Amino acid sequence: MAVIRDVAPLIAATVAALALSRYLYKRARRLPPPPGPPCRPFLGIDRKLLPRSEPWKTYAEWAKQYGPIFSFHILGQRIVILNSFEVASELLNKRASIYSDRPLKYMYDVLMGRRTAVFNISASDDRHRIYRRLLHGSLNVRAVQSYRHVQEDEARLFLQGVLANPKSFGEQVKRNAVAVIMRITYGYTIQDNDPFVSMIEESFRISSLGAAPGMWLVDFFPILRFVPSWFPGAGFKRQAKEWFKQLDTMSSAPLQWTKGEMVAGTATDSFASTHLSDANTVELHVQRCASGLYAGGADTIAGAMTTFFLVMCLHPDVQARARQEVDTVTGQDRLPTCGDLDRLPYLRQVMQEVLRWAPVAPLALPHSLTCDDEYMGYHLAKGATIYANLWGMFHDPSVYVHPDDFNPDRFSSTTDSPMPPDPLEWVFGFGKRVCPGLHFAQTSLMLNMASVLGTLNLTRPTDAGGRPTQPDISFTTGITSHPKPFLCTITPRVGAEKLLSVP
Repeated sequence: MAVIRDVAPLIAATVAALALSRYLYKRARRLPPPPGPPCRPFLGIDRKLLPRSEPWKTYAEWAKQYGPIFSFHILGQRIVILNSFEVASELLNKRASIYSDRPLKYMYDVLMGRRTAVFNISASDDRHRIYRRLLHGSLNVRAVQSYRHVQEDEARLFLQGVLANPKSFGEQVKRNAVAVIMRITYGYTIQDNDPFVSMIEESFRISSLGAAPGMWLVDFFPILRFVPSWFPGAGFKRQAKEWFKQLDTMSSAPLQWTKGEMVAGTATDSFASTHLSDANTVELHVQRCASGLYAGGADTIAGAMTTFFLVMCLHPDVQARARQEVDTVTGQDRLPTCGDLDRLPYLRQVMQEVLRWAPVAPLALPHSLTCDDEYMGYHLAKGATIYANLWGMFHDPSVYVHPDDFNPDRFSSTTDSPMPPDPLEWVFGFGKRVCPGLHFAQTSLMLNMASVLGTLNLTRPTDAGGRPTQPDISFTTGITSHPKPFLCTITPRVGAEKLLSVP
């Protein structure tokens, strides 16, 4: 009897817990998903309703009708769009423990073998923690200072390239971003028509196709991954196999080059050489992290710098003010250095506004929910894909006055208006997925912007009557978004050639 009395409270608590769990489960099942555009049974949203370009703008419009969190489904896959800082912070930051996974894309992650890549790996995988430790150790605030000479050297080469061929400024922007990443990652200095650069660009193209939302039926019907490659209609399997081999070669080739340099005793310090020298580090982990560095850094930095060229052409008053600040610091007799950046508060505001006005990743990278959740009276189902519509948040007129205007003063601490959310706190990701390279990216952007202002004049081309023309302001659609090619007249400032001469 004493035993029964001892276990009775335990039994009662267990029964109560089970009853409560059952009640909460049933209650959650009764809750509706977040509202959204009409969806048909099984098929989901009508494809005609889905935008083919710049979906973030359509989602911002839908948010006006459905609220700061809305959803729809495609063949049963629930897509949830977050359209306010409050909602994004609550779910992706405060509830990061269940919102930090990545959606599983069977074509890209499974058939193409990218499931263990830095940006795709599940947050519950032990390798995710290892990747974060390796990357943070090489990209924290202190570590980034050791890369300053690389960033400054490549900034000089970037400006020399632009001056040599001003019409190629877009290509020079891309070259600079890749050059810096390759030097700090592999200790490799790129050359003209460099095979590694071509390889990286091809890997971006293949990855974009393989991960394209809604393009592959296997992403909605995973059982199709078991269809034999020879079976009629299984061309996707054959394509995935080919892309798997290409991506594997592209991600391992630069690392093999670094290993060869280490054997020859000619390797320079880099992320790869440092970690390959550590007997406790797995080579495949180094390869994945190194690939993640150039995949995450080169494309995003290039996109932001291209936007900078565009807005400087469009806003000569902003360009003149930022240039005056740079001149005050450098005295116009030297190029800016990383050590100058803390003394350029207005240029920092320009960077903030560039990232707000045209965020490089307008929908951020998608997150996936690992268990059922409830928010604002809605049921959020396990496995739902979550997008944070950064573009919509940054263009919300209730948060940013006249959001379509490019106005760095909105981030000035000297104004009487309340400071709006700082884009730098949002564009680098959420929760456990915050980009470990955020300090490096900000330094690279600020240095390149200051260097351009110190040596170049950016203006709009003129027509036959000498009147400034209006550049075409349009952006690409994809995981990242860049300005489409536009014309920009670039001329050297007085003394620029002397500043850019090799010391």
